[in-house]
Amino acid sequence: MVSATPRDITVLPGYEDDTRTLDKLVDGCNVTTGDEHMWLIPFNEGDGHVLTIDLGQPQYLTGLRFWNYNKSREDTYRG
Repeated sequence: MVSATPRDITVLPGYEDDTRTLDKLVDGCNVTTGDEHMWLIPFNEGDGHVLTIDLGQPQYLTGLRFWNYNKSREDTYRG
């Protein structure tokens, strides 16, 4: 189970139908620049920004990779 605070960009007025939702973190498409496979949250300085990954039971992990928002070179400042 994956949860986040804020959940994704759809919490903002006008972005309710945006495709960059939390489920994209585990959609199986890992090397892409397509919005349909990205997750985006609003950033508010001073607010908590938390991502929680619950594997259901204790697990040994050998690695966990996170990529920056990489739609384009100009957008890399977002991550």
